[in-house]
Amino acid sequence: MPKIVCVDCGVDFRIEKTGANAVDMFQTPPVPYKITSCDAWKCPGCGKVVLAGFASYPTVEHFQPEFNQYFLGIERKEWTIKVYERVSDRPKGENNG
Repeated sequence: MPKIVCVDCGVDFRIEKTGANAVDMFQTPPVPYKITSCDAWKCPGCGKVVLAGFASYPTVEHFQPEFNQYFLGIERKEWTIKVYERVSDRPKGENNG
């Protein structure tokens, strides 16, 4: 189990959610590419969240027939986090998580 420490607060992050969905976004404009299960860790001091403990393999990838249905089923769920290639790819005002 990794130890994750908040640089700002100097305390250990704690697991907030096991089984979060990380949706890797790809291309311009960004489109969903693959979905991987991971853990969401949260700083008890400032509330910052990081994703860690990713599964070895994606749950589903863009080329699989069930991808769109799976993505639509989790897209608006709590703890579905979009992961962008570049900061500039993230739509302004998007609330992740």
